[in-house]
Amino acid sequence: MRGEFARGEVARITTQSGQLVARGISSYSSQDLANIAGKHSKDILSILGYDYGSEVIHRDDLVVIQE
Repeated sequence: MRGEFARGEVARITTQSGQLVARGISSYSSQDLANIAGKHSKDILSILGYDYGSEVIHRDDLVVIQE
């Protein structure tokens, strides 16, 4: 993960080489993601104190970029 963003902002999803793959509205901030990365989604509430769902970006809020 790179960059900083707030909950509700549009985030860019890229490959490791930096190629843009998709854009989507994030359910969590970059700071939240740093805290829950690698953890089970059932533990989000106990880690953060709130839970906006198990998806970082729901498919309804995702646009895949085809190049």
